[in-house]
Amino acid sequence: MESIFETNCDIESSAILNWRLSRFNNSSLNFAQMGEGFFLAAKYAAEETLKDTYNKDYDIVVFPCLFCTIHACELYLKAINMILESYLKKEKCNPQGKHDIKQLYDTMVANIKKVGEEPLGEAIKEFKAVKQFIDEVYSKTSLMDFPRYPTTDKTKDQHFYIKEKNNVYVNMNSLISLIDECGDIFNRMYWYFADKYNDENLDHI
Repeated sequence: MESIFETNCDIESSAILNWRLSRFNNSSLNFAQMGEGFFLAAKYAAEETLKDTYNKDYDIVVFPCLFCTIHACELYLKAINMILESYLKKEKCNPQGKHDIKQLYDTMVANIKKVGEEPLGEAIKEFKAVKQFIDEVYSKTSLMDFPRYPTTDKTKDQHFYIKEKNNVYVNMNSLISLIDECGDIFNRMYWYFADKYNDENLDHI
């Protein structure tokens, strides 16, 4: 088998891992670019399963779709927090919150307030769909490894959808719409904050 980490004779079928990423440490741009990629991966996978529903592949593809969507939110929230915390001259501009997107979102809101974004309500309102998605996920579970493994990472308990006797549904069309909406919000607001608060990492693009 040929190595995957080499170019194809057809450049149009070769991905370049570092083409869109900055080599400078802790670049918020890197987080945002990867976030966009995870949103696209979730969308493409979800759309593909609906083209032919005979085998009902969406019953298993839904897990990487959800994982990619949640991880994309995590990456974008960390990217925005890096920009705002850098502007606030915090000593540590590394995004805090690990994989807890609810905590990352709350941190972003707090940072938006601290930088004095005006009008504050309008800035927060831009993330309405993101907040709704996070709230819906956390109404089911606070464990963000639920689409990655059938059991929890620490206790090895089964996740909520396995414990449930009745069917646990995910509307794939709604998921695709949510991915589009959240992806647009994050992309637009990331560049808004990066431009307004002069993210120094963007000087190296």
